[in-house]
Amino acid sequence: MRSKFVIALLFICCGLSLAVEALTPEQVFWGWDDGRLTYEQVEELLELLEREDEANACALWYAYVGELCVGYETLNSDDEIPVHARVVWRASLDSLGAPYAQSLRAETNYTRYRLKLLWKGDRAALRKRPAEGRLEYSDKKAGAVFGNLTYTDVQSPFSLTKFFGYAGHIAFPLVNMSALLTLDSSYGFRLGIGNKKTVAASGMGIYHEKDCSGFAHVFIPGAEFALGWNEHWKTPLVLGKFNYSEKTVRKFQWNGIVYWHQNDSLRGPFQFPSSVATNEWWVTQRQSLAWSDWTFSWNERVFIPQDTGAASLEGAFAILRKRNAAALGANWRVGRKADDKFYSRYELQSGIHLFAAESLFVQMEWQKELFPRMTLGVLQTPHNRIKIKNLLILNSRWSGASPLVFRHETQIKKSEHWGGSLRFDWKIERSLEINPNRFGFSLEGYL
Repeated sequence: MRSKFVIALLFICCGLSLAVEALTPEQVFWGWDDGRLTYEQVEELLELLEREDEANACALWYAYVGELCVGYETLNSDDEIPVHARVVWRASLDSLGAPYAQSLRAETNYTRYRLKLLWKGDRAALRKRPAEGRLEYSDKKAGAVFGNLTYTDVQSPFSLTKFFGYAGHIAFPLVNMSALLTLDSSYGFRLGIGNKKTVAASGMGIYHEKDCSGFAHVFIPGAEFALGWNEHWKTPLVLGKFNYSEKTVRKFQWNGIVYWHQNDSLRGPFQFPSSVATNEWWVTQRQSLAWSDWTFSWNERVFIPQDTGAASLEGAFAILRKRNAAALGANWRVGRKADDKFYSRYELQSGIHLFAAESLFVQMEWQKELFPRMTLGVLQTPHNRIKIKNLLILNSRWSGASPLVFRHETQIKKSEHWGGSLRFDWKIERSLEINPNRFGFSLEGYL
């Protein structure tokens, strides 16, 4: 058994959330650079971001990294600033400054109709034909979509493969229905009863000339359960989600996600992360208890594969005390990887809020070498819609294999007519030669 000992000393702004804003490919790659993600996990997250499935990408990010994140739409939703049209251009550049991935999203709405178009491109330029498009109609009790469909159009608990066609729904006080018709000859019908605020249940069948699939979905206060099946599966897939909170003198929260199935593959209209498809059990959960100035939290992650391979396990316990402008805490993380290697990590946390719109912090981390991994940074919030973070990272010794890294993030939430983000990092050699590494940005315009 091989274990690693990590001690971290952090100075963190009190009251500042660890959540990232809107998850981007650059943040995923930084998670890999920092050793928080494996290559397979990076591929999973990038695939979800490529499919614009930000909800499931954030769920995986939270399971793997332990940080909360929100989707782009949630981050930029603001009823105080009505939007009639929007254009968003995103690009990721390589070390030579050439874009290796870019996209342009255009959206306009008029009365009850909304049109969305998405263009994608590579190093050359954006393609002339849109990669995706959809026309939406929404009313208080009914709605319809024609174009590229998502799982939210039929209120499915599972992501869907790329369907192009029609989806519509209608709602009554206690009954709601949805229909699906696609160009590949798939069709389906969903029936739901109840209210999600109390108890609700729904079921849907999706039929194709090659197979038939379906799901059953149940909501109860604080939890939801789903059952998915396909005629080629050996067993159904079971999904459970929990989100319980108790707001008393001692605030308690519990949330988690559980998948179970015994299938070699999950073919059909539903799309799952590869880690869910290859593991019989996929479990992640977190509990926290806040009492006075103290906060206790513990989380677990268990992946048990379909074959006879070793399970991947991880558990963590954290304690934090915040009072006025100061904080003090500790964290212990231990686990076993799928290759049967054990690891452990210990952290100490301390922080102080020095300025109203500016925070300084430092992180020191020891693994195998005597010299620590040090991170120096400053976080600025000059406006409630603007966040700027600068980090200087030294990985152990400053050498050719471990250069000094400067990392920058700027996030500007939707203002009256524009918004955007900028993320990049540089590798600085001992000769003070600066090599650009990762670069990504987005520019948004509103009417």
